[in-house]
Amino acid sequence: MRVLAPALVLVVVAGCGQTSHDNGGTGGAGGSSGTGSAPAFDCVGEHWKRLAPQPGSTPRGFHGAVAWRDDEILVWGGGEGQSLWLGTGWRVRADGTVASLPTAGAPSPRSAHAIDVLGDRLLVWGGYETTAGYLGDGASLDLLANKWSPLPAAKGLLTPRRSPAFGVVGNRWLVWGGLSDGAPKADGAIWDPKTNAWTLAPQAPVATWMSDMASLAQGGSDVGPVVLGETKDDTGYAYGYDPDSDQWWTMAPGGAPSPRSSTSLTWSPTTKELIVWGGFVKSQMATDGARYSLAGTWTPMSTQNAPGPRAGHHAVMLGTKLVVFGGSSGLELETATGGIYDVTTDTWSPLPLGDCAPPPRSSATFTAFGNGTQALLWGGVSPDGQLEGEYGWLLTL
Repeated sequence: MRVLAPALVLVVVAGCGQTSHDNGGTGGAGGSSGTGSAPAFDCVGEHWKRLAPQPGSTPRGFHGAVAWRDDEILVWGGGEGQSLWLGTGWRVRADGTVASLPTAGAPSPRSAHAIDVLGDRLLVWGGYETTAGYLGDGASLDLLANKWSPLPAAKGLLTPRRSPAFGVVGNRWLVWGGLSDGAPKADGAIWDPKTNAWTLAPQAPVATWMSDMASLAQGGSDVGPVVLGETKDDTGYAYGYDPDSDQWWTMAPGGAPSPRSSTSLTWSPTTKELIVWGGFVKSQMATDGARYSLAGTWTPMSTQNAPGPRAGHHAVMLGTKLVVFGGSSGLELETATGGIYDVTTDTWSPLPLGDCAPPPRSSATFTAFGNGTQALLWGGVSPDGQLEGEYGWLLTL
């Protein structure tokens, strides 16, 4: 393993996948189907709208969420915790319409799974379930036909695991790393929909991946999944996968922020930069960050008016603005504060809140729609652990 202390080393997987906006779609309606409700907001504010819980739904955390085309986000898996994992999900539209995903042929209930969109397919693989343990299977949902089909077995290529890195590389899907029986994995495989088969991915430069401490970003055709992590000896790492050459590459370390975990990692398509902000730096919560250009240079971010120190927070890009929400802050388990960073002016402004804004959450997802102007915070549980309905909050800037 190449150690680049004290600089941060990043894992970048280049491709055209994106779990926070359109994955090769053409935009538009997206062909929603399935049972669900008409738009149902029980609180409407200037920037935030709260979706009423779906009838019969249970609280959902530790799930996955991914955007499809311009106006739809797919939520699947997760659950209440150790006692109940879910094999169900939703199609949430930007207008507030919510429809259930089919359950016939769906993967078994699980959390910490890989979830992505490749063209018009929703892909789920791996994960963990209390009774079944680490899982090594998956399925593909045809989003136009609304029908699940199993993914082929990856015997000898991918052992059962949870929390893998994943992303679309070209017209294929990469799954790499993760945890199995408590040990980090350093191997991976690539699924090709044309052959419906897995092939071994080239060996990554990194020898270990502390997956629970890693962050994942996705960046369309410019740069695919980006995995950032920190090893036990306080060195950081991240590597990139080039789908054209089928080789891994290392991000330039000079000027990188200090190694950190539980940070946010996002891609700015406007400036073509990766943005690292906040997280744990040697057990201390950070309020700084930096931007990495594909030209190989780092630029520090302004800290003036930035949100307070935090880790495990959510961050999405809406146009030229990085939206930061929640996370652990100081002695608080979770916070409902945040901020907005403008990449064109290097300035911070307050996050719009109001009566309809989300309360403190943990184990939620925050996903940008492909339209680039809206984001969906879905699910999660309150810090006191009390069970609630399955809520969603729609943010429009």
